[in-house]
Amino acid sequence: MAETAKKKHPEKWARAKAKARKKMGGHSARAMQLATKYYKDAGGEYEGKKSKKNKLSKWSKEDWQTKEEYEKK
Repeated sequence: MAETAKKKHPEKWARAKAKARKKMGGHSARAMQLATKYYKDAGGEYEGKKSKKNKLSKWSKEDWQTKEEYEKK
């Protein structure tokens, strides 16, 4: 498993996760991406560095579809 940077403000992270899960309807990779944005927007900081293997940027840029969109093709 890839290394992750540690969050300096666990209370901000908990609030960001709860807000993202509520908006996205539960836990998912997308919800955690949104939680990361909320955490950073709230002034959340990290200690250390994450490994180069720990990133979702390529995954985020992929053309994702819903089941209905896929079945239309």
